Amino acid sequence: MCGGVYFQHGEDVLRIFYPNPKAVLPVLTSEGTIKLIAWGRRQKQPGNLPMTGWARLDSIYAGRWDKYFPTPVKIPVLSFMEKDLEGISHWYDLQKVNTFRVYWQKKEMNDGCMW
Repeated sequence: MCGGVYFQHGEDVLRIFYPNPKAVLPVLTSEGTIKLIAWGRRQKQPGNLPMTGWARLDSIYAGRWDKYFPTPVKIPVLSFMEKDLEGISHWYDLQKVNTFRVYWQKKEMNDGCMW
């Protein structure tokens, strides 16, 4: 699972890690602007979504997230970080045209974003 992202927001270049309780992800809106959205739902954070920062694509396809009405969005990042089996972090650069896809629940759009 992706544990960190590197992206540009305005003039700032940000490196954000999921373990940070204030972690955000850049989301490309339908108007073409970038909005920073909370990454996942944390313990003691209000809302109805599960406490996690990710939703596996196969679980979305299997319908396990249907009750949350997942909607695909584009996450424009320059690179992302994953840890290998030994726990060593590796950064992977993306081409400018690529983006991540995540899902969020429309009703809680202001409360958080789910992977």
